This record gives sequence, structure tokens and C-alpha cells, in this order.
Amino acid sequence: EPHSGAMRVLVSNVYTKNPQSTELLNGIKKHNPDLVLFLEVDELWNKELSKLEDSYPYHVEEVRPDNFGIALWSKFPLADVKVARLGNTQLPSIVGTITWKEKIINLIATHPLPPVSLYNYESNRAQIRTIGDLLKTRQGPSILIGDLNASPWTLSFKNLILNTGLVNPRKDFGLLPSWPTNKVPLFIPIDHILVSKDFMVLNLQTDVAVGSDHR
Repeated sequence: EPHSGAMRVLVSNVYTKNPQSTELLNGIKKHNPDLVLFLEVDELWNKELSKLEDSYPYHVEEVRPDNFGIALWSKFPLADVKVARLGNTQLPSIVGTITWKEKIINLIATHPLPPVSLYNYESNRAQIRTIGDLLKTRQGPSILIGDLNASPWTLSFKNLILNTGLVNPRKDFGLLPSWPTNKVPLFIPIDHILVSKDFMVLNLQTDVAVGSDHR
């Protein structure tokens, strides 16, 4: 397998009303990531994700009826990973440390509100700012994954990169727009995998959307 010694991470905003769970789970098996973040996980989706337990025995989640349920599934233990509230909302993120090849890595998985109103805009900025403040207090390698509802051109995203030193791998692999799949002229990159400079990113790509409005 190419880059078999590397950590493989996949982020999937499943879209709560998406009925194509079988196709998506088959895609997970095809890519065979070590760590998978699912967003917009409700009770129905959580039941479908349970089919992954043989391959991904470790998981942390908060299931919600709205579009902000979150679930992290892993092939390796998530002993120090838990659900947390970041920013000025009660929306769940997943925060902690994971151990990969005897290295301790800081991990944050998150899904702020989309900036479709003034309140949402301020909440989105506050959550991203809180994440940046948290990462600045952590030592060692860090990974931030999720649907940030922010493109690389937004001020909050630029400040996050500036304040934390995280790297946006898109600078090496292309724009890779991820949302919305049904409005191509407005197709923008808002789903992210950001890493500290400790990492060498070997590949970054988007796959086809399977019933979701996100790639």
C-alpha cells in the first residue's frame, strides 16, 4: 500500500438527511483510513456507523438531531480524547491527544456554525479563535480536522494559521473545494485537515460526494 507507514485521516460531513450510508461506508473501506471524522451524525447515522466497529474499535461521539453531531472513529486507542465545548456555543468538538507510533499528537475535531447570520458569524469566529488559543497552549505535533465553515480566505482562518503555525496542505495539493457539491460556481474549500510543521503531508485529496453536499 502506498505510504503504508503514514497516518491516513479522512473527514466526512455525511449530511444528516443523506440516505446513502452503505455507499459511504464502502468508500471508507476503500480508502482504509486510520482515523475518520464524521460530521452531522444523528441517531440513524450513528447506527449505520456501528457497522465499522470490527475495523474501528475505538470511537468518541456526541449524537445530535441537528446538523452538529460529531463522531471520531479510530483503529488505535482514543484514551485521552473526549467531547468538549469550544467558543460561545454548546456545539460539540472532540479534543485530546492520541498516540501514533509512540508519538503523542494533539488532536482537535470540530464543526462551527456556518456564518449565515451575524450571530453565526460571530460564533464561528469565536470557536475558531478558541481553537487557536487552545492549540497555542499545547506542546508537540498537532492536527486540526473538520468542517470549519471557513475558507482559507477568511480572516478567522488566516488568523488561525498565523497564531498557531498550522500548515494548510492545500498550498501543495491544490484548492480542492469541498462544498457545496450542487452549486459548482460557489464550490469552496471549507473542510480541512490542518497540521503542525512536525508533519510531512504526503497526499491530500477530495473524493466524490456520496449523497452529501460535501466532498
